[in-house]
Amino acid sequence: MMNQSFNQKPYASGRVRALLTIVLLGACAACGALSLIVNAVLIGMLRNAGDQSTVYEFGESVTELLYVGVALLQVLVFIATAAAFLMWMHRAYRNLPALGARRLDTTPGWAVGYFFIPFANLVKPFQVVREIWHGSTPRGGGSSFDGRDNFGGFPSSGTPALIGWWWAFWIIANVAGRASSRATDMAATIGGMVLASWATIASDALFIVAALLAILVLKRIDDMQEAKFRESGTQWPPPPPESFETPRVV
Repeated sequence: MMNQSFNQKPYASGRVRALLTIVLLGACAACGALSLIVNAVLIGMLRNAGDQSTVYEFGESVTELLYVGVALLQVLVFIATAAAFLMWMHRAYRNLPALGARRLDTTPGWAVGYFFIPFANLVKPFQVVREIWHGSTPRGGGSSFDGRDNFGGFPSSGTPALIGWWWAFWIIANVAGRASSRATDMAATIGGMVLASWATIASDALFIVAALLAILVLKRIDDMQEAKFRESGTQWPPPPPESFETPRVV
């Protein structure tokens, strides 16, 4: 049985976190598009390089400035996006009890933590996002989601296609990214560098689609949470003011 200690917390809008994450996901997609262009140009330049003995000189000039530079930018933007996404997910999951969800499968902390556990991160984050989606869906008539696909008399909605496609592209993009990195590390000839650039293009294309789908998932969930909270008409009392009094020493 999961820890229910967060159930009594009032609803806290995740709109700001959602907007920040959407902007950063868009930046990820833009960086991916830039990488596509750079790698396409590199492929053309590599094919015109001719003699394979020039690969080392070529790598020290063009690749370091373009390929590595764009890759570094992608890493930095990805780190910022991942942090923002996890902060949003924590808030979205924490809001579920305030929106009427009961018997949830995990906690806000574990909803984020599953991303860092090998093998579990292949399935659990997908399940968490699916749970957030169902628990955030406005139902009307006071029905609520209980974490076991029981919607107060409504049949289970299963897995929304949007979440399924997002997660599928995310997993495939990660596999392609690892293959691209390996191809880049092993490239020692012009032909090898061309192959690595094609692998990077495929990986970037998959990540762009995954980022765009993530934007749709995140925006949809955020809109549903806001709508369901307004639908509930719940008015949470403001938190008590913080006290800064110094305790008396007897």
